Amino acid sequence: MWTGVAAFLVAASFLVPPIAAGPPGGAVWLSSTAGELAAMTSPREGTCAAASSEDRIYVGAGYGFQNGAFVGDSSEMEAYDVDSDTWVSLAEAPTSRSEGAGAAHGGLFYCIGGRSFTVLSTNERYDPTTDSWSTLAPMPTARAGLGVVAVANQIYAAGGRTGTTPNSGVPLPTLEAYNVVTGTWAALPPMPFARGDVAVAAHGNKVYVAGGWNPACAGPPAGMCNDLQAYDVATGLWSVLASMPTARSNSGAAVAGNNLFVIGGAQNLGNVATNEGYSIAKGTWSTATAKPTPTSEVQAVVHGARVYMAGSGIFGQAQGIHEALLVNTV
Repeated sequence: MWTGVAAFLVAASFLVPPIAAGPPGGAVWLSSTAGELAAMTSPREGTCAAASSEDRIYVGAGYGFQNGAFVGDSSEMEAYDVDSDTWVSLAEAPTSRSEGAGAAHGGLFYCIGGRSFTVLSTNERYDPTTDSWSTLAPMPTARAGLGVVAVANQIYAAGGRTGTTPNSGVPLPTLEAYNVVTGTWAALPPMPFARGDVAVAAHGNKVYVAGGWNPACAGPPAGMCNDLQAYDVATGLWSVLASMPTARSNSGAAVAGNNLFVIGGAQNLGNVATNEGYSIAKGTWSTATAKPTPTSEVQAVVHGARVYMAGSGIFGQAQGIHEALLVNTV
């Protein structure tokens, strides 16, 4: 819902074995609106989300409902059990917020950054073995609309903005990494282009940052960006790759096999259902199967041969929409 206290985007982060994927396009979408997946118990947007190794997808914080009532920024924590197609309520996060980003590492779930009445540097970790949260070292740069992803023992936090609503304030080129072993942050080389409301995913040693918002971007529409930037964690160097066909912010991104999918997003006045796939091997884009429901500010999460997206978007009341792209494995 586009208000003074909206929700967040970001990108996918997960720790699952890579799957073989054919040409981007997937096979079919499953949707809670068609009764094919269980809808979220607490409808929200702008959540932190990531997949665990225990066949669960964690969805924390966000803007919308909690315990059956609308609260705005939320501390709600739910897990989707992939095997049983059910949602489980878990311990609430210490901080109510939205527009942060989630990552999983070593069986633990991290929710980083975001906004409440101001942008946040908050870094909190959920442990499923104790159903409890810990507050960790804060991110050096407070921001919302960022993307995070885990590679090896680092969680990379890319982009973001200083404003407390989507596409507001100053877009940031910031890249910082949290070392899960030492519990410390490090500043890394900034992105070539400053972007807020980005979609982030990883493949091998590369962190991909797709699209986003910057007033300098031509779109269309103006302010929407179509860049694809990649950071090599081994060399510490950035590269600029082929641009997405469709400029947009607040999308979800996920890697399945050798394909990067950038799904949904916003274009100033509305959510979009666009799904485009980038072949990492070929360096080219193609149109993939559109999402059944246009959404934005929803992370894309890979588990097995599916890309899951739970939540609604900036525009309209928060909904518990839950959809999954069955990736083409031929």
